[in-house]
Amino acid sequence: MKKIIALTYVLFPLLIISCKKDNINNGDVLARVYYKGNQVPRATVSLFKDTTDKPLKLMVSDAIGEVSFSQLEPGDYYLFANGNWYNPYMNICGKQFVRVLYKAQSNHYDVIIDTRECR
Repeated sequence: MKKIIALTYVLFPLLIISCKKDNINNGDVLARVYYKGNQVPRATVSLFKDTTDKPLKLMVSDAIGEVSFSQLEPGDYYLFANGNWYNPYMNICGKQFVRVLYKAQSNHYDVIIDTRECR
């Protein structure tokens, strides 16, 4: 009987740990690009993992300055936005960090990328 109880204490935690891994959701990131409080349409947004120099994905923001990246594995990412502002005309850019966590439920992140003039 003691062996069964001891075996239960060993196997049950292992079962719980293996179940948790199956329920992890990848993350979704909704990024909004702004310049001085105004939405920036048609900005190019690049997604980078950790400190890599090559972007994983490139997308263009919609008419209200939004872009969405889905099914991101847990980890550290940064978003780089580059676009144009028209009054006066200038090149603008900005960068924002986001950490996608291991979660068993909803895994959604809203990020604001504030841009400034780039020279």
